[in-house]
Amino acid sequence: MDKFQRIRLGLLCAKIKLGNVFTRDEDNKFREEEHPRDEETGEFREKDSTGSNAHAKIITSARGANKFTKYGFMNRNKEKAHEKHLKEFEGLTMDQYIASGMELVQMAVGGDILGHKDKDEIITRYNVKTNEFVKGRPDRGMYTFFKPINGKTYYDEMKMEDLAHGGRD
Repeated sequence: MDKFQRIRLGLLCAKIKLGNVFTRDEDNKFREEEHPRDEETGEFREKDSTGSNAHAKIITSARGANKFTKYGFMNRNKEKAHEKHLKEFEGLTMDQYIASGMELVQMAVGGDILGHKDKDEIITRYNVKTNEFVKGRPDRGMYTFFKPINGKTYYDEMKMEDLAHGGRD
């Protein structure tokens, strides 16, 4: 085996060891769709336990209770941005505000609680009695939590928009 063949064999072994991280198509071009990126940061996601880059599909219930694995807002920047809404929840600390939003977003629909999900499995809940609106996804946490000025009208508009784009009631 000459030097060129040894190098080629070494590169092939490295590629196999890395699990074909450098996936190329027939024209030896990088295929972006095979290397999903984090929606927020744009960085490549880590591989999951199956060795693929694709994360497990999140299945949520439009009307039932949903168990969130991520507690609080999706990141520190979202939490900071929502400090302005804290004053809408008179007497609550930031921890109590977050706990209240998490409780609502995980609730089943019924009574004063309205809800649906959008095409991306993002849960929306609205409490008619307290005028509280929250959106979140179980694997990412809350996106938003506030008291809309237009109350139920705001919720109804958001619901119509989400359902028009593939959401479920």
